[in-house]
Amino acid sequence: MYLRTPEIILNEQENMCYLGDSLSLLDKVEADIFYLDPPYNQRQYAPNYHLLETIARYDNPQIKGVSGMRDYQQQKSTFCNAQAALVSLEKIVQQGKYQHLLLSYNDEGIMPEAEILGILRSQQLHVEVVDFDYLRFKSNSKGSNQKKFIKEKLYLASK
Repeated sequence: MYLRTPEIILNEQENMCYLGDSLSLLDKVEADIFYLDPPYNQRQYAPNYHLLETIARYDNPQIKGVSGMRDYQQQKSTFCNAQAALVSLEKIVQQGKYQHLLLSYNDEGIMPEAEILGILRSQQLHVEVVDFDYLRFKSNSKGSNQKKFIKEKLYLASK
């Protein structure tokens, strides 16, 4: 693997990049659109991105195990727990400084659609939902009795 410096695109705009938990950034970020793509299940995603995390942080972390992963205990997502996920979504919806919020979620996620809609509508947001078939991700071959597609839902909520 060879890492090289990316080309910098000068677009004459004020562009910002943040490294942190989205909930901790709510008072710092103001944007036209908030795009949310939280985990759909209880599996933590941080271990899948440990190499990218190390590149982003450039911090020479303590690694463990055969895979050489960094410790991710401080990065556990609240969106991997059904109740905590709803609380986190509600906090973003209520406290976020945005005009439009776009949430990508699937029909088998741990947050029920009725509760997602309830949270969005509780803030008097105009909500549109678009869904489409999406090929199921199979992490193993045991899922042969599962349906091949899931419904991916895009919730667009506007103030």
